[in-house]
Amino acid sequence: MERVLSWVEKIATYYVENNSTIRRTAEEFDLAKTYVWELLMCDELASTNPELFNQVDIVRKRNISERCSRGGVAKLLKYGRVEGKRTNI
Repeated sequence: MERVLSWVEKIATYYVENNSTIRRTAEEFDLAKTYVWELLMCDELASTNPELFNQVDIVRKRNISERCSRGGVAKLLKYGRVEGKRTNI
């Protein structure tokens, strides 16, 4: 169990120190996004390292608040248009 917690803490530390997203963290560790999400939100992390868990929660909430604007930019970059009109970026 200790090895699993150290792995979770390593992932959580990367997530916090890099102000990362779940997707970027999953790519960095070659894991599924769902698995990374479950590791970061696990009760074991909250009980063994509450300070790190709180930092993860802060980054998570920031990512959620920015998600809509990031998604809009990604769509614009991918398709290069807004409301049917082409744009140049």
